[in-house]
Amino acid sequence: MKYNSDILRLLHEELYDVLREVVRVCDTAGIPYFIQGGTAIGAHFFEDIVPWDDDVDLGMTRENYERFLREAPALLGEGYVLQEFTTEHDTPFYFAKVRKRGTRFVESEWVGLPIEEGIYVDIFPYDIIPDDEVLARRQRRRVGFLVNCFMAKSVWLWRWFGRANNGVVFPKSWLSCAVIRLMCATHSKERIYELLRRELTRYNDSGASRYNIVRMPKDMIAVEAIRNPERRLFGNMEVWAPSNLESYLHSHYGDIQKWLPEDKRLNHAPEVLG
Repeated sequence: MKYNSDILRLLHEELYDVLREVVRVCDTAGIPYFIQGGTAIGAHFFEDIVPWDDDVDLGMTRENYERFLREAPALLGEGYVLQEFTTEHDTPFYFAKVRKRGTRFVESEWVGLPIEEGIYVDIFPYDIIPDDEVLARRQRRRVGFLVNCFMAKSVWLWRWFGRANNGVVFPKSWLSCAVIRLMCATHSKERIYELLRRELTRYNDSGASRYNIVRMPKDMIAVEAIRNPERRLFGNMEVWAPSNLESYLHSHYGDIQKWLPEDKRLNHAPEVLG
């Protein structure tokens, strides 16, 4: 769907509502978090959600992320739900979302899945990645494969060896699809999740200098920037951000700009919004 300004304004209000609840839970439990991705861009340039954006992204180090998974379900208000594999087996997401009940935000590729569909805040686990770029690339490839296998246990999104859900076809070779199908046929979703977590956390005791969500080659944050976060204005609230935020944004996005051309103002453009 294509947004107009009124729809985006209402969506942003709902996103702030979910974000306030997540921050309340984190403050109550003493769980550190930080803004990341497009949300960090919004805080840096606009002190708000980027005007054309339609989600909010938070990060947590692995230890804090797993604390959140354990403690948030009991702390979240009645109108919110934690969506993650340990709480919702059918989810195709290897990371967590906090969704608002009574709303709907469904992207095309997830239409028809038996999962919670509310407007959400994404919460990503950040793990240490090796300083050696060869090792980092190898880890990223292994994680990418396992993430695809994990997702394929819930939904198929490629051309080969299956029908793509809702006609959404992502690019992938027939050989890659065959290997994913083989992995899914011989491993349970629980086992794939276990292997994925093991790979994501492979270097967490290595003493390396950067955190990453591992899948993303540029989404790197210095360990010190997370250990020493700073407060940033975001809408009518304050949130935690990595220190030296502009350095992280340059690492992630290169030559960041406040205003992008219309054709580069990307968002999730859900098929169902309500």
